[in-house]
Amino acid sequence: MIWLLKISFRLFFIIIISVICFVSISCATYHYDTGFFNNYPDLEQTEQFTTYLSRKYPHLVKLHALGLTAEGRTIWALHIGSDKYPQSHKPALLFTGLVHSDEWISLPVILYLVHKFTSTYEYDQDIQHIMDRASLWFIPVVNPDGYVYSRSGDRNWRKNRARYGNSFSGVDINRNFDVMWDIKGGFSKDPASRFYRGPSPASEPETKALQELAARVHFQAAVDFHSFGQYILYPNGYSRTQCPDDELFRQMAARMAQEIINDGGSVYTPLQMCRIYPKALPSGTLMDYLYATYHTLAFTIELPPKTKKLGGVCPAAGYILSAGNESLSAFRVLCRWIIERENSSYN
Repeated sequence: MIWLLKISFRLFFIIIISVICFVSISCATYHYDTGFFNNYPDLEQTEQFTTYLSRKYPHLVKLHALGLTAEGRTIWALHIGSDKYPQSHKPALLFTGLVHSDEWISLPVILYLVHKFTSTYEYDQDIQHIMDRASLWFIPVVNPDGYVYSRSGDRNWRKNRARYGNSFSGVDINRNFDVMWDIKGGFSKDPASRFYRGPSPASEPETKALQELAARVHFQAAVDFHSFGQYILYPNGYSRTQCPDDELFRQMAARMAQEIINDGGSVYTPLQMCRIYPKALPSGTLMDYLYATYHTLAFTIELPPKTKKLGGVCPAAGYILSAGNESLSAFRVLCRWIIERENSSYN
């Protein structure tokens, strides 16, 4: 009789522990899969979420540390895709957010894309097609130091937190890439300026991390998410001349914009980047660097809202899910096109 009671107690204990674990996992899944995109996550929440995805979908998600910032924070990348085909046969695409730390909406949009592609892989045939045949790289927070400071210090802080001289002058990462860095344009040599380009091209750890990744991977396409204005921008940014692939860029930007509308989204304007700058043109941008250096089909998407009156770089969190779904529509079109062009043997 005593041995029966012991067994019953042990069985009861195992059941209780199992229920607690199940509830804990269910709550975590609910939080991340449905409620995570109702607010702007801080850096710690972001890293917890990416770790969660890598553990829940280990066959689809790999985390990579690309380097350390000036303040010792890790720049994380998520490499996603299935193992159905060899990596050597897959075209690679890059998606980046928070190059400018005050443009918060770019972060949850990147995370939303990763979440949708991993959580629907098993039953969405279109996503399976992309995940099986492409190598997808996501960097949700290019500028973690700046993002932390924009949440705790200055909401409008745009740059990283590099120290030049006796103060945290910071560098505009999207003026620091090693392309047309020294031409007259939309940058500043003044460390106090929001557009300070840095002391030399690729002087910043964030810039170096992206350039080194691009040198290893050689991306066929890329999208750098910013805000605001609802534009799909393409090279050149630093010059008003058309790039050699202008016709291709215009067609792809128009296709992405139309797909967003077809899926019930907002109107995005396809445009050569230089055209949104009436005077000084931006030089040293990630988009121009990738295209000029590796012939990457690189775009910059300016996310909602449309105008400064609607929130500018500080939109309400209610924009996150709609912007995420709109970006997903554009993402699918771009990925499918790259796969058809670069990897047609697997169609």
